[in-house]
Amino acid sequence: MANASSPAALSPAALSFSARCIAASSTAASRTAGTTPGAGGTSSRIGRRAAFGIGGAGALALLLAGCGSAARLPSGTALVSEAGGGPLSTTLLAPQEDRLIELPGVQYRVRGMSLVESLPPDLAREAGLDIPVDDELEEVLPARGERFLVADLDRRPPSHLPHEALPETYIERVLLDDVEVARPAHSAPEVEGFRSLQILVSVPEGITPERIVLETSLEGITQRLSLLDGSRVSSDIEQVYAPRPSLEVAANWWQRTSEDPWTLLAGFVVAGDVTAVTPEGLWATPETLMVSLHVCTYPGSGPGVSTLALLLPDGSATTPRGPHGQAFEVADGGGTAWFEVPADIASATARIELGVDGTALGTEEIAVSFTRE
Repeated sequence: MANASSPAALSPAALSFSARCIAASSTAASRTAGTTPGAGGTSSRIGRRAAFGIGGAGALALLLAGCGSAARLPSGTALVSEAGGGPLSTTLLAPQEDRLIELPGVQYRVRGMSLVESLPPDLAREAGLDIPVDDELEEVLPARGERFLVADLDRRPPSHLPHEALPETYIERVLLDDVEVARPAHSAPEVEGFRSLQILVSVPEGITPERIVLETSLEGITQRLSLLDGSRVSSDIEQVYAPRPSLEVAANWWQRTSEDPWTLLAGFVVAGDVTAVTPEGLWATPETLMVSLHVCTYPGSGPGVSTLALLLPDGSATTPRGPHGQAFEVADGGGTAWFEVPADIASATARIELGVDGTALGTEEIAVSFTRE
């Protein structure tokens, strides 16, 4: 949504009228608890983006003009401060596994939250709200029947998914009762490093966690994180957050030679990762996992090729998914293969088939195990 224009364009007569028409505003001292600036309270307004609700700048100006010593903002006022956080203080939330959402390259977590009834004008301006400078202005109020929600949101490296972002569009937006009220100017992959955001939203009294959320979307995968208590409200990839097994591959080494032309085929397989998505963006289903094996080959003197398959306990074989395919050219030094396996798998067998110019030189089978705590 577009930035609201400053209401400072109001005429002196209108401002004077506003001071006279509502002289009995609530005292500022009883309404500003919890809004003292935290560390770094002088953060820059560069990169901040304010999105105002019903009526836009005109409604904001009218409401500001009618409150005397208190400026009252319109319903649905929302703002995202992106310059490494914001100046408003919050209460820390205890980190928990159900208080985060992740996508490849980024984890979102609500670090702190506060609900307040008013803001000091200087802090409101520093946060990025367009509040007129007036010596008689004592407090900034939300719309009647609402409170200000302040949430500190961290964007950091993920712990369940690959650290590299996918080359797709990441969408982040703030929803109040399923209606978008604000969004960051830049999504996480567009920002160098991992920065904190401060989100300010005017919310109704009695708001519940599922009604005010940060929603993220990537390739049709949608997740919601409550800005009220930091809980994960919904996720299309809930399996990502389930405990994952550790992957072990038995010690192995293979070596074969071939005549005419003479060729040496040698190498080994080592364990890779267990995750829900490959670096290329191939997602496991809710009942499966993505497992990688690294094939390391030594260069030979001929066109040797190794193929890799994973044999499951039921006797079926699964072949690699993704762009690498099943074959590993000896001259390329090997590569990484990704397999989709059942989520409850306990063991498997990696089968390496060695060959030169269509001639089979041998097969190696290597034990693979999955250990759960």
